[in-house]
Amino acid sequence: MDTNNEADVPADAALAAAAAPQDAPDTLSFTFRKPVEHAGKTYAAISVDRAPMWGEMKGAYKSGSIEASTWLASTLGGIPIPALNKLDARDGALIDKFFSSFT
Repeated sequence: MDTNNEADVPADAALAAAAAPQDAPDTLSFTFRKPVEHAGKTYAAISVDRAPMWGEMKGAYKSGSIEASTWLASTLGGIPIPALNKLDARDGALIDKFFSSFT
């Protein structure tokens, strides 16, 4: 089971109640099912400490949901896109669900 590093809560529990943008959580933090490596660095978790700004959302969502979420996760979470592309699909889906909750 995925857990939030800080509170030992299921990773998607914070997202479960996000039915509309005003209900969306402002942060995302969880450990990946499997760490990914890119350019000699290992990425085991993501931590996004703020909600995206409108301008970031506008620019990102021109390309589609998954591409937008990948770009936002890279920009706000500090993980290179090639590393994010190696994530387990279930981890990617949690990231996409988080950023999609703002639209």
